[in-house]
Amino acid sequence: MCSFQTFNLVFLIDGSGSIEQQGFGNFQRTKDLVISVIKSFDVSRGGTDVAVVLFASSTRIIFPLDRYYHKNDMIQAVQGMQYPAGGTNTGAGSDFFVFNFIFPLRFLYHFNYHQIKIQKIQIYNLFQ
Repeated sequence: MCSFQTFNLVFLIDGSGSIEQQGFGNFQRTKDLVISVIKSFDVSRGGTDVAVVLFASSTRIIFPLDRYYHKNDMIQAVQGMQYPAGGTNTGAGSDFFVFNFIFPLRFLYHFNYHQIKIQKIQIYNLFQ
């Protein structure tokens, strides 16, 4: 369990039609990976906050950072995600992430939007 550091963890999940075209069951494997990562963190009111965003032709928040503080609630929400299929709009998904998760931080911490430094971004393509 990763309990030595707390932070905000946001999953931006591609639910476009091409995910299942690359291999039946890929969307479920993505959900399984998200659940596995959630299980590895100290998710609680003083611990790590988790959010899940799903994009395809459109983008929507499955749950925001401040909705759940128990792993089982998060896992249930991820398991209940329906595969949207549709087109791939990665740009809209990443814009949604920036404007809904990164941009609001400047009001909380009083810094300029251009001062944001993302220390590490990891992008995994599970299906190649």
